[in-house]
Amino acid sequence: MELIPKLETTSPDTPLRKELPRASASNQSGPKLMRPEAKSGKKEGDSYRGTRSGRAYIPLEAGSEEPQLSGQEKAIAVPGKNGKAIFWIIVVVAAGLALGATYWSWHQFGDSSTNLLNLTVADVDQQLTQSARTSLLRGQVPTYLSSASTEVLNKIKNGEMDLAAKNLVDSSQFSGAMAHVYISINGQAATNEVLTSEHSKATIFPISRNSVTRFHYVVDSAGPGGTVRLSIPSTSGAAISTGPLVNGAQADLQVIER
Repeated sequence: MELIPKLETTSPDTPLRKELPRASASNQSGPKLMRPEAKSGKKEGDSYRGTRSGRAYIPLEAGSEEPQLSGQEKAIAVPGKNGKAIFWIIVVVAAGLALGATYWSWHQFGDSSTNLLNLTVADVDQQLTQSARTSLLRGQVPTYLSSASTEVLNKIKNGEMDLAAKNLVDSSQFSGAMAHVYISINGQAATNEVLTSEHSKATIFPISRNSVTRFHYVVDSAGPGGTVRLSIPSTSGAAISTGPLVNGAQADLQVIER
């Protein structure tokens, strides 16, 4: 007789298999599964690092910006001070050069603030002017114009300049003295002569209504009296004169045609 195994009866309240306990709300606070990137050592708040936007965000420490700015300000301030110093050095040097040039010009050519004599048509030597103009048109340069520049010769030839003849030596003021006179007009050389008390001939020079004729005197010897005066007369009776000049002194006189 076979034995029939006895089936165990279960009550409806008994579960058929043992169920695993479900995670409750209280168990959710436990350890969580880490993603692979969690092992990279990132910390909370580092989400900006290593992004595609470019360089990483690095928080600055408090007070780190102020020293950097002060350093930049120092770097800018130093060149500025050096630039100002160089600027003032240049200004001083330029002023010194200008002063030196002014002194040299005064020493070489005398005081430029001289008297100006107005000559009239009566002071023009019409016959001499026409004779010189005729010679120049023929290609011949008169002896008294041998020192004149090409520009002056052309203006005399074209009628832009006239000629005057004046005795520049006053025997009563020039006894025993000797001086050089350099005459120019419009910055161009016209003539030059050596003046002495025995100088009896008139000095011929060009005059113009558009340019000033300049007489630059250099005293070689002031004579026994120690001083000498130089002057230019006009047919009207007017004249201009230098002050008393000693040996080696220089002075300028100027005339213009009116």
